Amino acid sequence: MINPTSAFPILHTPRLLLRELRPADLDPFYRLRSDPAVTLPYYAEPKTREQAETKLAALMRDNAINESLTWCIARTGAPDALIGTICLWNFRGSTAEIGYDLLPDYHRQGIMREAAARVIEYGFGELGLSLIDAEVNPRNEPSCRLLEKLGFQKGETSIEQQKEGVMREFMKYTLER
Repeated sequence: MINPTSAFPILHTPRLLLRELRPADLDPFYRLRSDPAVTLPYYAEPKTREQAETKLAALMRDNAINESLTWCIARTGAPDALIGTICLWNFRGSTAEIGYDLLPDYHRQGIMREAAARVIEYGFGELGLSLIDAEVNPRNEPSCRLLEKLGFQKGETSIEQQKEGVMREFMKYTLER
């Protein structure tokens, strides 16, 4: 659990605003979570609109009770338009996990690298984390490259059998300060 603060942290980069999720984000959040190009690389099925609405509400609730921090990624010139999300979650002492997704129209523009660098800076600085990790599908080469560019060290691959009998492979990455 995160130490409670008076307000959700708003983060800025030269091109981006990382802000709290809002109910008005539902339409672009649904586009994000229903796009197979976004969801399948992390083994998630595309969401229906109802599932996306439920997930958005859960993320907003977790933000409100300090269970996780999920930011809306928006461009500074369009602060109300969600183009992706980024989170710190799965807090364990001074460790947290980072996760992210981005609408395909914004891929390969350095947006996620910029957003992740700012979230990592916030995690190590303001939150006092000593380690941030990520679990990635090793076939998701763009995500693996991003983590390596950010200084994460590649760990071991693990295979998990899901309850539906599907085997899923994960690569562990860690970044320590």
